[in-house]
Amino acid sequence: MNVLLHAVRRLGVVTVSVSSIGIGALQFDDGQTVHSMFRIPIQEEMDVLAGDRLTSKLVDLLEDGKSSHRIEFLRAAEFIVWDEISPIRNTVFYAVDKLFRKLCNKPDVPFGGKFFVITGDWKQLPPVDESTDRTRYWNGDPIAFESIFFLSVKSTELFEKCFEKRTLTINERAKYDREFQSDLNLIGNGLWVFATGEVPIEEFGFKTFYDVKEAMDWLFVEGEVRPYDPKDIARKALVSPYNSEVDAINTEVSNAHAELYGSETVTLLSVDEFVGEKSLAEDDENEPHDVRRALQREAFRQERENLRGDTVDHTAGRDSRHDNDAHFFDISDAIQRVSLTKDTFNLEVLHTMTFHNVPPHALKLHRDQCVILLRNLDAKNRLQNGVRLIIKDIPKGKRLLAVVRAEDVLKGIANPPIFLIPRIRFDCNMGNTRETIITRRQFPVRPCASVSIHKCQSMTLTKEVIDVRDGVFEHGQLFCAASRCCLRCQVAFLARPGQTTVRNIVLDSFAD
Repeated sequence: MNVLLHAVRRLGVVTVSVSSIGIGALQFDDGQTVHSMFRIPIQEEMDVLAGDRLTSKLVDLLEDGKSSHRIEFLRAAEFIVWDEISPIRNTVFYAVDKLFRKLCNKPDVPFGGKFFVITGDWKQLPPVDESTDRTRYWNGDPIAFESIFFLSVKSTELFEKCFEKRTLTINERAKYDREFQSDLNLIGNGLWVFATGEVPIEEFGFKTFYDVKEAMDWLFVEGEVRPYDPKDIARKALVSPYNSEVDAINTEVSNAHAELYGSETVTLLSVDEFVGEKSLAEDDENEPHDVRRALQREAFRQERENLRGDTVDHTAGRDSRHDNDAHFFDISDAIQRVSLTKDTFNLEVLHTMTFHNVPPHALKLHRDQCVILLRNLDAKNRLQNGVRLIIKDIPKGKRLLAVVRAEDVLKGIANPPIFLIPRIRFDCNMGNTRETIITRRQFPVRPCASVSIHKCQSMTLTKEVIDVRDGVFEHGQLFCAASRCCLRCQVAFLARPGQTTVRNIVLDSFAD
């Protein structure tokens, strides 16, 4: 795609290159995510539940009669490439369409008449479904799962009528293993799938492990202990459909590496706070509202004072509660079960809670560790959601992380630029309401020896293990995971003892 963009630019055409996911944007020389380039607010996208269409912040400027460098650049652009279209919600698609109609002052012309090239593979992941219980589990009924189609770009009349389809037939990543390439197409098209959605493990021809330690040794150690090499870790990963498994594997790998290579591990603690007028107002009626608010603020101030050092050693007794705490919270109904009352409000309870795409309260890191960025921080320097980083230092005070991009290290760039990553604020919704949230101030990174299947899309790995112990739960997950490597011999399964089949979910509505 870069070749096409360079050819167009040589003709003097102003081009724009974007991707729906952060790591996909790195494939372009000057790529950005869709949300960053077109100023689409991510949080508001999650709140579009009543049919209201998402609006770019640039549209608000235009409606106020204002302009900006970004607006003038997009107005001048004539050729826009949008990669990885499959996981984007149709609300974002409509928002970009509305933006260009407004930019070009052509309210009746799709995308303002601009020339768009949209690329993607419908065999890969669909949009994330924020359903009523915020969770989708495969129940063996493909018809019930077809609702995800209506959240996708493919379901829109705008896509069907305004774009001409072209089909690419060669998988560039697997082009040197034609048999593997052919089998990946079978996985993506669901031609092996039984009526139950299960496929015999032997059909794939992948090496299969039934023990986590054996799988990790094959992935990272390969039978010999070598000097710790972050470049090696950055090229490999265990991928899993479930974030809980990803966290558990990352903890296990980090501890093993720290012990094997003698790395000093530090635990960086977040500052958490409840924010929610509704929960405060509906609390114990016998206690004045202002008193409860004062108690909350005092508890928060005390916690912040306790964490003035910002860090504790992971072996210290003070932090042992984070490893041994038996609390587990289902976030979908946490607002009902963990409310701000004088009996239940406890900062330690907040610290045990985990949220999707948000770092934990106790973030354990060590130097030269490979981590993944969880937010768009700096598009100019390509610090975008999904980018892998290597920690070079945790400066004194533990208020910044010094990192380099793993991409630069893998390319062999001498003296790659070092960036400082600060703590940022995460707003964590409790349940399906915005009225009660937790704010967590923490470094926006997680270890990435293991990543979720959604995070691995667009990655190219030299070796991977796919966790199939509990099966996938969404269309395209198995295909997306299996297609990260170039050769069949680089892919392995992690299954349960006695497991003979692997689930593969392929929906007819996403068939090409």
